[in-house]
Amino acid sequence: MRPLFLGLCLITFLAGCGSGNQTGPQQPTASEAGVINFADARYGLRLVYPIDWSESDVVAEHAVLVLHRNDESFTVLAQPVSETDLNAMERRAVEKYRGQFDRFELIESSSARLGGVPARRIVCRGSTRGGAGGGSGGGGQQFELMNTLAAYRGQGYAAIYAASPATFEKGRADAQRIIDSVQFTK
Repeated sequence: MRPLFLGLCLITFLAGCGSGNQTGPQQPTASEAGVINFADARYGLRLVYPIDWSESDVVAEHAVLVLHRNDESFTVLAQPVSETDLNAMERRAVEKYRGQFDRFELIESSSARLGGVPARRIVCRGSTRGGAGGGSGGGGQQFELMNTLAAYRGQGYAAIYAASPATFEKGRADAQRIIDSVQFTK
């Protein structure tokens, strides 16, 4: 199930931001008191995540960090953006989701913060497109997703938590703690 959520994360970020082609190395720096301290010098980003999350060895375009725990994923993505209006980024993301996912339902659209800067939070549910033709029969895997979008110094950032409906609310608090720990360092 991990590839599903990794794919969802990448799709959702690219829906809200313009295109770019930068990637950066993943560098966990230390482990203490049940958390991992993660830093990425290329994007000037630091965060802390619980030790029960594992880093994925999947290297994806725009991925700064990809974590997984059971049927959950947490991904931080970054790419250059020309559009820094958060409401416009959110509208593009929601419209893209409506076209990409079956049974799409917007649950929450609200103000948030990421790395100390204003952000937009989108919480939604739906299912992946089922069948070989990608039709809208609703036969895909169900998911719930929280995407926190921010723009900082010409980069678009997305912190995306995705999980099955059965797991989403239980894991959302951990995901929010990771989001709250984000710091921009340059």
